[in-house]
Amino acid sequence: MTAAAAGRTRARRGDGDLLRGELLRAAEELLVEAGDSSGITLRAVAKRARVTTPSVYLHFTDKAALVDAVCLSVWHKLGRRMDEAAADAPDPFDGLRRRGMAYVRFGLDHPVHYRVLMMQPPPPAATGGAAAVAARDCFAHMLDAVAACVRVGVFRGEPEPLALSLWAAVHGVISLLISKPNFPWPDDVDGFVDDCVRMAGMGAAVVSRVPAGEGRPDARGLVCQLDTLVAGLHHPPHDHPQHGEGRRAVTDRQGEPA
Repeated sequence: MTAAAAGRTRARRGDGDLLRGELLRAAEELLVEAGDSSGITLRAVAKRARVTTPSVYLHFTDKAALVDAVCLSVWHKLGRRMDEAAADAPDPFDGLRRRGMAYVRFGLDHPVHYRVLMMQPPPPAATGGAAAVAARDCFAHMLDAVAACVRVGVFRGEPEPLALSLWAAVHGVISLLISKPNFPWPDDVDGFVDDCVRMAGMGAAVVSRVPAGEGRPDARGLVCQLDTLVAGLHHPPHDHPQHGEGRRAVTDRQGEPA
């Protein structure tokens, strides 16, 4: 009997789920300590959990399965955090901003898990696994929020390409903050993230109104049009009937069925 096995109380019959949880906790500790999956081996996990290596094989077929399970064990929290962040949003556009902020904060709160699932190339010939599940979940959350904005007229066009663009934007923010921790980022990281998310959302709202293939305005014309737009946004809606009508349209559409 190994020293690890001798130092651990034998699990009772039916305690398989308890042992699995202990193995996941041990593997997560090793993952966070190493900063990536290199610190995880079935032998190292067995030693940390004080069980025999064959006991690990009863729950995980190989290292990849164990790493997947560890990373996905926190991933289910993403959807809940995004929903909670947008629960009291006054409209879908602000809800999208809040969901984007929650998405970035989730990635920064779990940098190692995010790096493993979303920033590392998949193994050769891999078509599934935890990374694919995580990507589908992330895109699904973004697509739902964008589709709500399309329904009320904030964005125009098909939700899927808009959601892909916005997902790419928030993923880029997370990836840079995680991979370049020594870069002189602003002290107010949350403020920086909020600016990035708002830029992406406002940009999408404008660009989605420009038909594909149309020529872009020159810089001078663009400046004048944007200044006019921003000036209008700073005035109360009752000063601009067209803005009031637009706001009423958004409010009315929120009650329409999806």
